[in-house]
Amino acid sequence: MSVDPTRDLRRESRDDALLPRALTGVLGSRVSAHFGVARSEMDVSPVRTYSDGSGAVAVFSAPARDGVPRQLSGRADMIVVSALAVGDGPAEAGLDSIRETYDHPGVRVVEMEAHGWTVAYSVFVDAGTAYAGGAVLRFVKLCGSAALSVTLSGVRGPVDHDEARSVALAILQATGWADGSARRAVGG
Repeated sequence: MSVDPTRDLRRESRDDALLPRALTGVLGSRVSAHFGVARSEMDVSPVRTYSDGSGAVAVFSAPARDGVPRQLSGRADMIVVSALAVGDGPAEAGLDSIRETYDHPGVRVVEMEAHGWTVAYSVFVDAGTAYAGGAVLRFVKLCGSAALSVTLSGVRGPVDHDEARSVALAILQATGWADGSARRAVGG
């Protein structure tokens, strides 16, 4: 469910089928509260869609001071919201292809309960490994041939799972995916 940087992104969507254009404005206050910074301080990219209409993405980032992101302990320093619509998938049986795979012994993937999401999990890098850089939490909602992914990355300190679930649920509701409207938007 990663964003493909080689795909052509448009600045604005002609329609709100996958992600509403107003998403970043609607979520600004909630996401800035998650980071623990003023709304005016965070970096926000507007919703952008792939030129073929098959995907959309929006990114929220905590501000940096001296090259180091500033966010509350246990919270992400970046939140990526992406939606994809694929002709014949993803499907419930294809969850393994959406889940990231890690084979390094210092990395643990832990599934978590999250109301409204098809799957949610945390990725932890054990201290002392060469890949340390904070935890990553991912929430995925499958809706027919479309998938919504919310990735919270760069979590420093003990992960605040309750806050992560709360901000992910706010995003799910703001995108319109909570009520199945994404399925209607992509013809499901």
